[in-house]
Amino acid sequence: DTGKTKAFYMDLETGVCGDANCRIDTVRIFWDKYGFYDRLVLPKGVNLEKAKGENFSKEDYKKLDFILSDRNAGLKDVFKEEIVDTSTGEGIDAISGATILLNTDDYVKGAVWTCYTLWHWVNGDIFEIIRRITGDDLPLADLYSHLQSEELTKKYFGLEELVHRKSIDLQTIQMVIDELAINDYLFSKLSSEYFESASDSLYNNSMAAYFKIGTRQQKVICLNALAQTDHVLFPKLLESMASELHSIKDYQVVDLFLDLLDQTGEITQRELNLLFPLVLEENFLIARRVYWFLQDKPLSDDQRKQIEIFQKNNKGKL
Repeated sequence: DTGKTKAFYMDLETGVCGDANCRIDTVRIFWDKYGFYDRLVLPKGVNLEKAKGENFSKEDYKKLDFILSDRNAGLKDVFKEEIVDTSTGEGIDAISGATILLNTDDYVKGAVWTCYTLWHWVNGDIFEIIRRITGDDLPLADLYSHLQSEELTKKYFGLEELVHRKSIDLQTIQMVIDELAINDYLFSKLSSEYFESASDSLYNNSMAAYFKIGTRQQKVICLNALAQTDHVLFPKLLESMASELHSIKDYQVVDLFLDLLDQTGEITQRELNLLFPLVLEENFLIARRVYWFLQDKPLSDDQRKQIEIFQKNNKGKL
């Protein structure tokens, strides 16, 4: 009644196999407006079949619904030749090789091919097509509502659409940074992708804020994104990050940051001064990593003396 899309459906002619034979039946698949599977509807008098011509039971249909709803089901990563016997040209349902690792939870017994074809229709390219149609129909205010929703699926959708539109400004950037507090892995990855659309200046400021407020996991995501970006990284950003390292006390974060500094090819005296105290870090792995990093850097006479003392005290462990 409101003129807005509530759901999507498609009538699909698909091969349904059982009893060593296949036939074509029309089924109707429904998705919600975010591209997620909703339900499967069969025409009156049509049933899905398993091996030996046996119809699906109520439990089989429930299991199929569960399989089709799982976008990461095991059927995602196998090829059709691996799960059906195609040697006769009939596409008979049967797991064809002992090398295939397919959990029995990922298909209805005796109906592997039926489950496979339906899953790939349900969870293939149509997912992104539906999301694009829905996203293109929403004003920016609605995307903000999605971004700030407590439902993760809505948050993902809102941020994905902002990435797609390259809608980048100070207000939206701050909203994304605020939402990083949920500490969700996928949302954190999408956030770093979103910041890529910004100018160099906005990008550097955004990633500095991301690194400062982020959890350990988010700092790792941030550093990996910085290592792959085409943006120019400003010394102010790297100095800001270097100032955080002493309080983090995490080897992986320190290691990734030092790799990033090596990648940039330049290091400021302020960055050196901020890094140097880590040589005295109680965590020896961190101290040793920084020690090796500093070996060819332009240290002051006092810093060089401290490095020599560290080398002498830890001669057997370097």
